Amino acid sequence: MATPPFPTEVLPTSPSLPSDLFLTPELINRTCRDSCDRIQLVADLLLLQSKSNTYQPVAGQKPAALEPISQGNESYSKSRDAIVANTKGLAISIKDLTQNLHKHSLGGIYRTVESMTEQAIVLTEAATHAAYFTALADRRCQPARPSVVDRYSFERAKQAIHMSYDMFKPDYINSMTRSQVLQISKTFANNIAVLTHGCKNASENQSLKETDRSQFANLVVCLQGTTSSFLSSLKLFAAHHSEDNRKRCLIFGKPLLAAVDSTVEFSYFRQFAGRAAVLTERGYESQTEILGAAMAIVGSSIQLLETTGDILNEADSENWQKMVNCCKAVADATKLLSGSMRMHTPLPSRRPSVN
Repeated sequence: MATPPFPTEVLPTSPSLPSDLFLTPELINRTCRDSCDRIQLVADLLLLQSKSNTYQPVAGQKPAALEPISQGNESYSKSRDAIVANTKGLAISIKDLTQNLHKHSLGGIYRTVESMTEQAIVLTEAATHAAYFTALADRRCQPARPSVVDRYSFERAKQAIHMSYDMFKPDYINSMTRSQVLQISKTFANNIAVLTHGCKNASENQSLKETDRSQFANLVVCLQGTTSSFLSSLKLFAAHHSEDNRKRCLIFGKPLLAAVDSTVEFSYFRQFAGRAAVLTERGYESQTEILGAAMAIVGSSIQLLETTGDILNEADSENWQKMVNCCKAVADATKLLSGSMRMHTPLPSRRPSVN
């Protein structure tokens, strides 16, 4: 039998959330969809590259995905510790999510969805990095060479900026509070900083042609100019919610999105590409098993978030059974990852150097 519908809720003060965040089942449904997209992007960038890599391997060897540059200074042991910590955290978050769904606590559901998303992403990143180190434990393998810019960080920044811009659609913006608008402003600023920092470093890279260095420098100027115009409009909208001010944000947001898209697209030019690691058959197999377990976590986590949205729409017995199955699938996937890590742990004397 279906349970009563979820009521709206004003979220109490929280260190990580605006104190006046007005929550509805629709808003959390959107959060679940966005979380699925965020996790899927990480999987596409880190897990699926090894299946679609276009670099040609040497005879008898196979290519691997590029090393996750965002964790380039991490060690195998730190990646393993991150997996252990976030596996435990994910189990706790799933338990909390189920309890909050039963209690109709929208604030609790929102927090646990956010926590689960971050934990699933960190697990994927750490598993990818651990798989890279494990594969390179065979000294016959050749390590990856980083690209000029961190494409992984660029793609994630682009996604965050587009998601924030989409919040200015009428069906969402009308109930947005001042704190939420300011939070969007911070999201834009932080992610634009990722792009400008990467472009600035590339503009100073003496291994590039002068024309390419100049183009990266121009991108910095373009990003900063369009961001300034957009944030000024956003500040005005935060002070006074009006249709004209909302349209102003949409107008000045378009050139900003165009600058962001151009920056990311330019970073994929062939002359800025790194080199994929080249692995032996043994290294490839050990990497693939760990990546497969990580992919199982991604798939089950996405299904769990989708089911959370289904329960918010209709909390019937069928959806609750789906929730039980999804929780079990996530638990099985984390066990599979732990088992793969134990089976393929590289010997200390053979762990590759980060550099």
